[in-house]
Amino acid sequence: KGMADEELSASPQNTLASNQQLLDAFPPVAFAFAYGSAVYPQRGYSRADLNSAMTDLIFAVDDPLQWHALNMERNSSHYSLLGALGPSTVAAVQEHVGAG
Repeated sequence: KGMADEELSASPQNTLASNQQLLDAFPPVAFAFAYGSAVYPQRGYSRADLNSAMTDLIFAVDDPLQWHALNMERNSSHYSLLGALGPSTVAAVQEHVGAG
């Protein structure tokens, strides 16, 4: 098995405060969920592994164009070269091609 339940609940990645702090770095979303090795530690993970584990996020937003415009102001480094084409291009690609 992976880490004990007590260890998981005590880790900073699993606290409401750290989740809220993470969400506060982004424009408002209608719905969000997280996954990845920081959320679901892998078998054999140590505390050191958890400190460098990845948290992946999926956001549902009401207006993708507005959300990307705001997010590009806050987090421009989160975007690939596609971001250089602006929020309307990012939103259109995401809506018509996919985010992955």
